[in-house]
This record gives sequence, C-alpha cells and structure tokens, in this order.
Amino acid sequence: MDRFWDEHGYAPDAAGEGPFALLYQPPARSALTVRALQDPYQDLPLGGSGYEPYGIELVGAGLTLVTTVTPGPPGDPFTDAVHGELRRALAAQRDPV
Repeated sequence: MDRFWDEHGYAPDAAGEGPFALLYQPPARSALTVRALQDPYQDLPLGGSGYEPYGIELVGAGLTLVTTVTPGPPGDPFTDAVHGELRRALAAQRDPV
C-alpha cells in the first residue's frame, strides 16, 4: 500500500480522480473560535453586503473535526467533489431541529 501511494498517490489519474486521506474525530471541546472567511448571513435577506472576515465562536454538541488531504488544491474538480460529498454526508448526520 505504501509503495502504491508513493507511485500513484500524489496526482490525479487520467480520469481526474486520485487518492485522498480523511481524518475524522470529535473535538475535545464543544466550542471553537474560528475566523469566518465567508459571510455566514449571505443567504439571509439582509446579508451579503460589505462583508469582511471576523472571528466567531462556533458552539455545538455534535461538532466534528475533519481534515482532508487531496492531490489537488481547492478549486480542483476532484478536490471540490470530495469536499462536497463530505459536506453532504456530515449535513445528513445533523439532528433535526
């Protein structure tokens, strides 16, 4: 497995797909301070105007810490597909409100 990864694990194949690593664990705390690079209110009627990144506290009982390693940068079709599927899977795990 290690040899295969060394030979094929760092670039997409001819179909544009490649290996990826996914590290998944619950964080040790129920709150994290983060910097919001995207407007968290952009989809609300008054959101989306003059946004500048700022620090926020993310609080929740079911937080999940996920790290991905993909062969391409954000914006690469394969990388974006991996991240999109991961978001959909995690969103499906939410408790209904």
